[in-house]
Amino acid sequence: VDARADLFSLGATLYWALTGREPFPETGHLLRDLNARLAAGALDPRRARPELPDELAQLVVRLTDRDPERRYQSA
Repeated sequence: VDARADLFSLGATLYWALTGREPFPETGHLLRDLNARLAAGALDPRRARPELPDELAQLVVRLTDRDPERRYQSA
């Protein structure tokens, strides 16, 4: 774990700020929720807010990519 984990958190926070929705809503089933988070792709806020500018949506997508190598490498 390194600074790229913080960048993922920033992306998830931006997702919430832009959409008003939790990026990973809890269902009450711990294992199902954990599995959904591990299997989910990058968060695209345009699914909830299609009017968002492409550059802003792509920022969130890159920040929340599951592969840390594809995220920004530093803040």
